[in-house]
Amino acid sequence: MKKFVSIALASLMALVLFAGCGGGSGAASGGSTAANDSTPASTGGTGSAAGSEAAPANTGNAEFEFNVNYTVPESSGKGLKDYCDSIEEQSGGRIKFNHYFANSLMSIPEIPKGLQDGIADISYMPVTNYQQQFPLNAQILAVPFLGLPNLQAASDIFAKLYEEFPELSDEMTSQGITPLSSYPNAPYQIMMASGTEIKVPEDMNGLKLINSSPELSELIAQSGGAPVNQPPTEYYSSLEKGVADGVINHLPAGMAFGILPELTEQVILFGDKGLYYNYVITGMRTASLEKLPEDLQALFFGDNVDTMRQTEVDVMSGTVDACVKMQEDAGKTIVTLTDDEIKVWQDATVDFREATISALEADQPVARAIYDRAIELIAEYDS
Repeated sequence: MKKFVSIALASLMALVLFAGCGGGSGAASGGSTAANDSTPASTGGTGSAAGSEAAPANTGNAEFEFNVNYTVPESSGKGLKDYCDSIEEQSGGRIKFNHYFANSLMSIPEIPKGLQDGIADISYMPVTNYQQQFPLNAQILAVPFLGLPNLQAASDIFAKLYEEFPELSDEMTSQGITPLSSYPNAPYQIMMASGTEIKVPEDMNGLKLINSSPELSELIAQSGGAPVNQPPTEYYSSLEKGVADGVINHLPAGMAFGILPELTEQVILFGDKGLYYNYVITGMRTASLEKLPEDLQALFFGDNVDTMRQTEVDVMSGTVDACVKMQEDAGKTIVTLTDDEIKVWQDATVDFREATISALEADQPVARAIYDRAIELIAEYDS
């Protein structure tokens, strides 16, 4: 019964990543003006004014319709849904959005091509799933123990990097997708099906841990453990049957896939920094954006983006708090590592972080500059 309660709660709260059939592209015929400097591709919301004044009311049918794909249920897509509602209102009825929740339009692996082909016009894009297609966006800030201080900082720092490095948005716009905004998933922690304590890497010796980070997989193996690569849909079965001893993922994923708190005898927290973060980009089909006249294009940037980004952070933060409370209310163990214990993990992953950045740098030299600037921004945030 507890399993079904966890899954039901997940459908209301969890901001997890992950599935469809398609519809047509959004923009209807009408005036077509290409995007220009007043509508930059920036997840930082630094474009032209958001057009906070509503456009004149339009009592007829909408001139432009867009299909919006969500990787989460409606209750968890508040940031993007509110963003679309604001644009509809500010457009005076000239723009209409059709919303498709919980991967009902297309699956996560299909999203980039689905946007390019016009199956959807706007979609959440969990970029960890497209590491080869968008390596700068997906890999640099996701290296373990980078030190992003918390959810808010992770959001602000990524937005700042977007302002300073056009290569991040170029990586997407060159493939026909305009990044509108971004938000970080919750920090990754360790969820254990047993009471086995993990405080330093060596404690993973003999343990089978489900994990998707290449760097952490190397650390697990180096420490005598066995990294297991499985999708979240297999978490419950694997922990229940002893195929794996634990899972490294963010807590909302554990809740969404039914293991937290039913099977998580112990949750090991690496503080607000976690083991690492990854990001979800809100992307828009560039061809759809460019069909809009300039006054309507402006609505997709500026204040509307800033509000969406902050809402995503607030919802995610609340979901993490709910997960911790569920674990506590179930009488299960929560272990929070000390700063000294976390530093052991940071030191143990230095070479793995460097190997990832060096490999990216060999192909795209700007990767090193982005990484170094991220380190500077983290230091500034901490101070």
